[in-house]
Amino acid sequence: MFSESYTPNDVVIETAEMNAFRENAFVGIIKDKEQLCILENALIAYDEESGKSNRMYMRLPPKDRGVKSINDLADYKMILERIEGVEFHSGKYPREIEKAYAYDPCFYRPLTEAERVAFEEKQAAAAKAKADAEAKAAAKAAEAAASQSEYDAIYGKAVEIAKQLCTKPARALESVKKVIYDAVNVNAQQGKLSIGVNAFYNYMKTKGTEVEMTREQYSDLGTMTTRYYQKGDTKIPFMMGSLTLGYDIDPMSSLNATFSFNQFNMKNTGHPTTTMSGGLYGDGFTYGNEMTSKNRRTSFTATTDYSRFFNADHTRLLTLTYQFSYSPIKGESETLFDPIETGEGTPAFDVNADRYTDNREKSTEHTVQADYTTPLSASQTFNTGLKYLNRRNSSDSKYYLNNIYSDAASTDYLYMNNILAGYAELESKWSPKWSTKAGLRYEHTWQKVEYNKGAGEDFSKDYGSLVPSASLSYAIAPTQNIGLTYNMRISRPGITYLNPYRDNSSPTMVSYGNPELDVEKTHNVQMVFNSFSQKFMMNATLRYSFCDNAIEQYSFYDANNLLNTTYGNMMKRHSAGLNLYANYSITKDTRLMVNGGLTYVDMTSKALDTSNNGWQGNIMVGLQQKLPWDMNLSMNWIGNTKSYTLQGWTSGFNMLIGTLSKSFLNDKLTVSLSGITGLSKGGKLHLDSYSEGKDFISNQAIGVNVSQVQLSVRVTLGNNKMQMKRPHQ
Repeated sequence: MFSESYTPNDVVIETAEMNAFRENAFVGIIKDKEQLCILENALIAYDEESGKSNRMYMRLPPKDRGVKSINDLADYKMILERIEGVEFHSGKYPREIEKAYAYDPCFYRPLTEAERVAFEEKQAAAAKAKADAEAKAAAKAAEAAASQSEYDAIYGKAVEIAKQLCTKPARALESVKKVIYDAVNVNAQQGKLSIGVNAFYNYMKTKGTEVEMTREQYSDLGTMTTRYYQKGDTKIPFMMGSLTLGYDIDPMSSLNATFSFNQFNMKNTGHPTTTMSGGLYGDGFTYGNEMTSKNRRTSFTATTDYSRFFNADHTRLLTLTYQFSYSPIKGESETLFDPIETGEGTPAFDVNADRYTDNREKSTEHTVQADYTTPLSASQTFNTGLKYLNRRNSSDSKYYLNNIYSDAASTDYLYMNNILAGYAELESKWSPKWSTKAGLRYEHTWQKVEYNKGAGEDFSKDYGSLVPSASLSYAIAPTQNIGLTYNMRISRPGITYLNPYRDNSSPTMVSYGNPELDVEKTHNVQMVFNSFSQKFMMNATLRYSFCDNAIEQYSFYDANNLLNTTYGNMMKRHSAGLNLYANYSITKDTRLMVNGGLTYVDMTSKALDTSNNGWQGNIMVGLQQKLPWDMNLSMNWIGNTKSYTLQGWTSGFNMLIGTLSKSFLNDKLTVSLSGITGLSKGGKLHLDSYSEGKDFISNQAIGVNVSQVQLSVRVTLGNNKMQMKRPHQ
């Protein structure tokens, strides 16, 4: 319930299947309160006879409520299955007790001799069923062991297939040297315990990424021009994995735990050249350098939650959650300069001084959260909760010039953040068509910054934020609704924005974060329309947002003629737009999807004395087709228009993604072949950008060779439908 936005209630859908089930199964059973009591007593007695008192006992909703959700439908089916064969005796159900037990308007009575015999026969049948179940469980355990052996064999075969098929398509594209894409997804359930394992690995190498930049700087000495060109290679190995455990303690409570890991590595190499001329540089000079940069980001996350229902309806719920995350980041960059080529200009900096930086960052978080939800009446639900977050970020950056450590240019920085928050939310359904939701969240933040080394002074501050939300929903029809929502979103800057470490890898520019950034607050208003049918589904959102202290990246020249790039809360941003998602089943084997948006943005900064505005949009059109031999084909076109920043813009792009997949061995092995290509010349993705400050203009062109072929192999073992109870979020 700590999500940053609230949306209207999901539209109520009564499908033909639900209506038929309700009419056929219950109209003739639950005619009045007395028969409802009979059905409830039958469930209680059935539980006691089978030795499972009140197991998964559910009180039925009133008949006039009908089936209102998938959960209701599942509950009804479960109840009918459990009372199959139970006899009704004129409003009374037989039960072995010493005396009559009154339950208005239903009651029990002692068993007759015939009923006692029938009861004992049922007990014998139950004992036999129990023995059969135990035998079945033993057989299932043996089957699981056999499945594990089968899995080992299947996966070994899958890896061999990947090795054989993966390299051949990759060679067809010069930009992709090697692509390996293996995935394993294992899920199983044994009794009350559910286990899920997921592993993923990807390795990609691209060649020939080109970057061209031209920047003009204006000063009293005239116009100085900088031209930069680089053609480089990139290696990106990526891996991730997760383990999920779920345990049903009893019908009313469950315990879940998730452990996840991911690691992203990127290495860039190249030999850029820079030419500087005009103004201070006269006829100019050119220099080159060998550039290597490495970045490794790792993340460990462990989450556990305990959920407990307090009533038979499963509507009163307490959830306790603890999460730990640890994210170390290691970055290295090395710049080895070539001798300066001929030219009459004199550089204002030492381009013979090789540079090396080693930046280590760590982020550790502990989160404790409690959520409670309870019905206040048949039409109102109250949600409340508390959350505490402890975050500790550190950065230790070492800078070397000509292999000599520079203490003055190095930094050691610690940022601590503690957040305590509480929320309350009321959901109300005023009629079958009208519903509302109103919420209020308060957060208090304590921040502390310490500089063990480098420029900057220690400081601490604390502040509170009140975050309201509200929504109104109207059901036009059983398959259509419209809603109006308001919320305020809080966005805290991450360590990349806050880190004061100065990246001096280039002699002409420097970039760094701003530890004094404030939390960004954005107000959002949305009107949402939903429509569903068997063939067509659509969601349309008309939205408006504004922020008076938006965080924005900006650039400027300093007194040393270096281009500085950093961040600041210095922009007012307003945006209005329309988002549309549509999904249409053309035939039973063909599906068309469209997802896109159009937005107008307006940005203003008094601090920089600049503004910018314009229209920007994005779209994805997808086609899914079932083919013969149980194969599936999906094609997706993705397009983006020009997008705007405070000081400039970035051009749009177009790309095409296609995937062909086939399952084998009773869907235990799935092989997919995917292709990605840009729709520009050579299959590249061309990105142009423009930025302008009070004393400079910069144009940049990047050509990324995104064309690649991927082969994925997925192996599945056990039960994919893990039946873990998850708390309502």
